[in-house]
Amino acid sequence: MEEDADFTQVTMSQRMTDKPSSSLQPHHYYNAPSGKKRADFGSQPHGKLFNDPVHNHFRLDPVSMKIVDTPQFQRLADLKQLGCTYYVFRGASHARLEHSLGVGHLAYTLADSIYKMQREELDISRSDVKCAEIAGLVHDLGHGPYSHVFDRVMNKMGTHWVHEQMSVNILDDILADNVHDISEADLSEDEIKHVKAMITSEKGGQPPPKGKRWLYEIVANNRNGLDVDKYDYLQRDALYCNVKTSVDINRIMTLAKVLDDEICYKYTEFQNVYEVFATRARMFRSVYLHKKARAVEHMIVDALLAAEPTLRLAERTEDPREFVRLDDSIIKVIENWGVARPGFGALAMDADEDGETSITNAQAILQRLRRRDLYKFVDEFIVPREELDADSWKEPSAQDIVSHSSDSSVKLDPDNIIIDVAKVDLTKGSQNPMDSVSFFHHAESTEKVSLKANQISTMFPLSNLEKHCRIYSRDSSPAVVGATQEAFRRWLEQRFGDRVQLCTPARRLRNELPPMTRLEGNPRKRSLDGAFIQSLNR
Repeated sequence: MEEDADFTQVTMSQRMTDKPSSSLQPHHYYNAPSGKKRADFGSQPHGKLFNDPVHNHFRLDPVSMKIVDTPQFQRLADLKQLGCTYYVFRGASHARLEHSLGVGHLAYTLADSIYKMQREELDISRSDVKCAEIAGLVHDLGHGPYSHVFDRVMNKMGTHWVHEQMSVNILDDILADNVHDISEADLSEDEIKHVKAMITSEKGGQPPPKGKRWLYEIVANNRNGLDVDKYDYLQRDALYCNVKTSVDINRIMTLAKVLDDEICYKYTEFQNVYEVFATRARMFRSVYLHKKARAVEHMIVDALLAAEPTLRLAERTEDPREFVRLDDSIIKVIENWGVARPGFGALAMDADEDGETSITNAQAILQRLRRRDLYKFVDEFIVPREELDADSWKEPSAQDIVSHSSDSSVKLDPDNIIIDVAKVDLTKGSQNPMDSVSFFHHAESTEKVSLKANQISTMFPLSNLEKHCRIYSRDSSPAVVGATQEAFRRWLEQRFGDRVQLCTPARRLRNELPPMTRLEGNPRKRSLDGAFIQSLNR
């Protein structure tokens, strides 16, 4: 505890030497080249103060506010952060906009903390801190309708979709528009390149400059996945989904410093850092991969793919100015397509015969969604660990399931079966991301160290990856769902024998439940049918 106190004292004492020391006060006082104070920031000389349910009060830079106050950024208010999860977790109504504001704040906080503590030994300027904030702010501009669901739609169309690159393209469009009055004094050409590189990290193929690699780990950390993007969405998603977490993000960022061109953490934070990855896995299990939420995702994907001949989404991804017209309201566009009455004239668009058919098919899927007639979850199992270790796992096809059907009274259609393989990991597949996290012993440390889990505790898990193979049925009739489950379990028995465990105990399908009879005198009360009770007694 004494070492923790010393480290905090060093950090805070050095912060006090460079005003402002509070995130509530205006920051980024200096131009990058000259270091002189700015004389005028226009209508917002001190940026803007936000009251956030996750990070409390924080202030963003005036240049950042010029970006926030653009239609391209405000569009993020119409993109739900968790996409289709809202259909299950009704509190998860937060949007990409507030997440982006939070990431911008955390990016500034971490970069500013390192600047205040290590500016004498690192090649870092206030310009770098400003770029980190802006990169965090705009890193999600390129998300499409329903966020990662749109990524799946584009991949099914055969389009290699990278939302980070679209974020860069939209940022270019913002900067090219003179309406927003973002001048060379606000963001120089070098700073713009710096921001773009922070968004794409190393995905753009350009390695970070020597001595600046650690800056590229703030917003999108491809080395170990420990970045402010994850810090914000884990806290924000857990809050709005009412899931309890125990990660202390502020402590992690406070006890961080740069050694050997990478962000390292105090060794006492090993468990806290690991908890970030463990919380991510827990959120995937309980929230992001929720069975009903995934069923909704499959329905949205099917609806967008069905409407593609008319909507031509793939074409809209080629131009950032067309792309920013897309948001979560796209399903309302499909539902209201062709309605020709006052107020809906813009949506009463002409379409050829194929286009009308595609829209009709998409509308039928969305009508089922509105009626809560979701695709039915059939069954699920966890892929055996030895299969993953040997890299011998291959997911079944819909035809594999159908071929194991023994119910001649129900004819299964492969097109009605969805194979959904859901991956839960710590962030790097089967690799342990903690192996890529470096630590230091005390505030004055000049060398980084690698710590193994067994040096801290013997209670860390040995495996870092699990895969769940789920089966969904587009046909929700009990007979088809029951026959699909029976065929799936026959395939399981042939493929794995008794080496697999269903994720939940086998439960009765609706058509297998015992009949109910109403009790006399009270229409609300029901009991099990007497014949069923007699069968139990036998």
